[in-house]
Amino acid sequence: MGDWQGEIMQFERHAKSNSNFDDTVDIVREMISESGFGIISEIDVSGNILQSMGEVYRPYLILGACMPKHAARGLEARPDLGVLLPCNVAIHVEGEDVIVSVMEPREMLAILGDDVINELAEDVGSRLETLINEIPERTTPKTQGEFSGGSWGAGNWPPELQKIIDEFREIDDAMERYEVLYDWASECEMLSPENWNEDNKVHGCQSEAHVACSLDDDGGFRMVGGADAQIVQGLMAITQKAINGLTPAEVADFPATFARELGFQETLTPNRANGFLNMFTKVRKEAREMIK
Repeated sequence: MGDWQGEIMQFERHAKSNSNFDDTVDIVREMISESGFGIISEIDVSGNILQSMGEVYRPYLILGACMPKHAARGLEARPDLGVLLPCNVAIHVEGEDVIVSVMEPREMLAILGDDVINELAEDVGSRLETLINEIPERTTPKTQGEFSGGSWGAGNWPPELQKIIDEFREIDDAMERYEVLYDWASECEMLSPENWNEDNKVHGCQSEAHVACSLDDDGGFRMVGGADAQIVQGLMAITQKAINGLTPAEVADFPATFARELGFQETLTPNRANGFLNMFTKVRKEAREMIK
């Protein structure tokens, strides 16, 4: 018998959300992106796996989070590491509670006894631990007084954005949504390609995409952008309509849930949706820097 049998491995960490399931999913997507990960896989346990068996199951979504450079280095050190990738983040309903769980790579991978893997696991583990620790606060709905001008969200979007949401709600066909997004590309306030650089690049986007943020003459937030794909520029144009002219403080806390109300989850591929989230996360990060 090995000595390890006297100890219980902590293979996951979890926290209770203070929001409903759908809002929690949106918030966790943002937090994953903010933590430096990309979402490379999604498993809808309730909607796909068990439904195909004729089973009714509580909402349960698994998001596969990955840091490409870490994954490449880890696989170089241990090719068999692939069986433990990516780092799964689960959002699921337990009774009346919404729970967010993440894997604990530091303990799970310590058994390999590899210095490179341990170093990577320490970095990934600390990021995931921070994410879990922030879940209660990030999922607590903000009161009206916590924003200047009130809290943006469902039922209280900026008028320009609400008009766009209403337009997309009238579209049932996914291909027609794509066509409307292509049309929006011509409305994008452009960042000219000669000004594209590493600092304004949106990492984790399927296309080449860049955004730059500044303040306008009235002190309002202004985002410009450009991409080599029309659909990405369309997404940028709608985002500009949503946030340009707001204060940096409002942009810093502007919820990404407007994308769900536009029906993008049904329209975009997972890679496109992840790229949009990375773009929006970058914009909000720059807004937070302006506040500082």
